[in-house]
Amino acid sequence: MATVGVQAIGDVMRVLIVDDGFDPPELAEIAANDFDQFIAELNSSESQHELLSGIATIDDLNAENIKQLWTLRFEDPNFRLPLDALFAHRLQSYSAVIAIYDVLVAKLGGKCVAYDGTSCSYVGQYDVVFLDYRLGTGDENTAVRSAVQLARKIHSSTGAMVVLMSSTDVSESKVCDFRKNADLHQSLFEFIDKSTLRDDRKLLNRLQALKDTHKSRRAIHDLVSSVEIAMKQAASKVSEIIKSVRFEDLTYLHYTTLRADGETLGDYIAWLVTNYSAHQLHAIIGGCGPIAELNEVQTRRLIPFQRRPTDVIAEMYRDAITEIIQRSWQRHPHADGTGVEGLPRLQFGDLLYKTATDPAYLILNAACDLAMAPGQSRGEDPDLSILLLPGIFVCLDVPWDKEWRGARTELFEIDDAPYRIRWEYSRVESVPFKQVRERFESQNYRHERRLTQAYAIEIQQSFSKELTRVGQQTPPPKLGGIGCAKLYFKSEERKFEHLGDFIGDAACVYHHKDKTTFTLTGACVEWVYENISKAISLIKGRVNDTSEGDPKKRLEELQAVKLGLLPDCGFQVEYTKLPSSGKFVVWPVKTDQTTPLLAVHHADSLSGSWKGDAVVALSISIEPSMQGNEE
Repeated sequence: MATVGVQAIGDVMRVLIVDDGFDPPELAEIAANDFDQFIAELNSSESQHELLSGIATIDDLNAENIKQLWTLRFEDPNFRLPLDALFAHRLQSYSAVIAIYDVLVAKLGGKCVAYDGTSCSYVGQYDVVFLDYRLGTGDENTAVRSAVQLARKIHSSTGAMVVLMSSTDVSESKVCDFRKNADLHQSLFEFIDKSTLRDDRKLLNRLQALKDTHKSRRAIHDLVSSVEIAMKQAASKVSEIIKSVRFEDLTYLHYTTLRADGETLGDYIAWLVTNYSAHQLHAIIGGCGPIAELNEVQTRRLIPFQRRPTDVIAEMYRDAITEIIQRSWQRHPHADGTGVEGLPRLQFGDLLYKTATDPAYLILNAACDLAMAPGQSRGEDPDLSILLLPGIFVCLDVPWDKEWRGARTELFEIDDAPYRIRWEYSRVESVPFKQVRERFESQNYRHERRLTQAYAIEIQQSFSKELTRVGQQTPPPKLGGIGCAKLYFKSEERKFEHLGDFIGDAACVYHHKDKTTFTLTGACVEWVYENISKAISLIKGRVNDTSEGDPKKRLEELQAVKLGLLPDCGFQVEYTKLPSSGKFVVWPVKTDQTTPLLAVHHADSLSGSWKGDAVVALSISIEPSMQGNEE
């Protein structure tokens, strides 16, 4: 099938529909009255085709020309009416999938889509393949297996998007089994009911979503393939290097280094192999093409998905930030001295937790302090203080408290429920080593997970910063003043007129350490209040019944300014941002329902001729020596 431009979608997209409804009909499916209607429609049509000239009676039909007529039905719209009459039974039985094809042809262009039936050999290259869940008319298991085999072939050969269709209810578990049996990647697999697809708006909406994401979906498909190959290569390399380790290597490692530092040989090898494996895997995957393609993805809008995303990525992250503690509360394997037999194996970053309603504890002691090396005078002190940082589990459904400034650990799961841990710096505890197991194991606390080093250090450093921070007294603001101001009001002709000058402390300026704010003085507010009365009198004295402009509205606005300024000095309460040079601030803030009453302009030199929505304008000028960093 040739590549064509999809008119309604904009980019090149190749679509294939595979359904047994597209299999050529059997002769038994054609009723006599349907054939008679076919002849009648054909006689009323002016279109001619050599294939039709040899068919006069129903006895002239055979498997070969029925197949040719069925193909003609889809490829030449001039013969659609008579052929729809001839194949009325088939079109009614498979109306849903035929409607899907007709919608795509009508909306996207006649050559944008291809169709195939049960015996689909899949020889083309397609971006999207709509595939019937039960491919064939046999029993359900056989039909589903046929669809699975074709889906596997489609996916492995080109990585096309497989949209599984069904006209009957199919459970989610069966859809999941289909995907797994066909070895499909979820990013290139969807399941949609046929009744949804036959609606042209719904169908095109789904196709638009697939088109917008197709490049990224293919990159994920390629990445999964790269991961599978890389894991085999990395596993082979890791296995080979482990096999090359000599017994002498381990003996000298343990005797010369690990024993003295209190490290256990088995855990050290497990850590080494795990991280070496990750290094090998990342070396292969990190530079592969799909990663480069995904790095270029810039999600600018949400695609209209039909179901909520899964938690797979969250589960991967959850396990990536913690390690499994294999021995739980078992004693340290090197604990053989008097008084230390009951000491458990603790490490930096260990988590002790019970339920979501009980506090969790993070062990903050340095790893070297917890290493046990009998005979080396190291880690055998039962009275060693174990520093425990408590944390509170907060359900992810609870909005995060923005006022909290401390550290937190996200996506920690307890009993299949996701939480975050909010670490409480002010409640840190110190417990003697010998009492840790007795206290927590007896209370059914779990010792099963450990934060990986990077995430544990993040909490440790955040705690240390909080514990050792220096808190100085808050410096007072440096005060400045504005010694004069000019007042203007918007007249009935929507022009600002000068009302008067204020001499004195018009405003107070507060220079904080990181911003500058100001407020009008009470005396200035009262002066503005008094002058508004003067403005009201001026307007009333100039207007009459024939006056132009909007005097009534202006008078109402001036009255509103008076009510807002006193008795509670609304501007002083609500607005303290200092206007920058050439700019202004307004009170109250303009909205669709609110007109600003007062605008305070910051001018380098006091002047008028203001423009804006406010009713009253106050021009102020701050002395250069008084200026600070404006907010």
